[in-house]
Amino acid sequence: MRSTSRHTRSTAGVLVLTAMLLVLPAAATAADFVLKAHRWGKAQDAAVAAAGGTVVWSHRKVGIASVTSDDPGFLARVSGDRAFTSAAEDMIVQWQDPENFVDLGHITPGDETLFFLQWNMTAMEAPAAWAADCTGAGVRVAINDGGIDPTHPDLAPNMDTSCSRSFVPGFDFDEDTGTFWHGMHVAGIAAAADNGTGVIGVAPEATLISVKV
Repeated sequence: MRSTSRHTRSTAGVLVLTAMLLVLPAAATAADFVLKAHRWGKAQDAAVAAAGGTVVWSHRKVGIASVTSDDPGFLARVSGDRAFTSAAEDMIVQWQDPENFVDLGHITPGDETLFFLQWNMTAMEAPAAWAADCTGAGVRVAINDGGIDPTHPDLAPNMDTSCSRSFVPGFDFDEDTGTFWHGMHVAGIAAAADNGTGVIGVAPEATLISVKV
């Protein structure tokens, strides 16, 4: 009888503990959000608080705020609130040191002197394309824009001057006005050469043709 009683008490204890664990809420993890409104004010602050969040930082005129909340239903609630024009969880983008790129084949962006400023190449995952040997080799790109100087060190290796043309009276394909030549800017983004200086293009081995329009 004594043994049976102890077994009964032990079983009851396990059942009570299991029931307690089932009703206890799971530990919440705080998340960061970016909220937009036409303007940020007291109404937006109140709406964030009502939805279970805390405003970390806000800008009244721009209408943007950084918000944190550990409520799993927070984003759904603010997304349906007319006080805001948009709401999204804040994203963390991993910085990739240009000196630490690996397995990019024969393309070497890390030695371009201004590559550290080219956030767009990392954002569009151009290094992954180069690693897959998608370098623009064999592709011809006609830049229909202003004139392009074919002697520029970042463009010269990829220029086809024999096919370049101007459709602007009084100008050749390698001429433009002012100090900022938009056609050269576009050409550099498209196919600046992998030559250890300046920048690198999305397709660093493509052939460039200047078409001045």
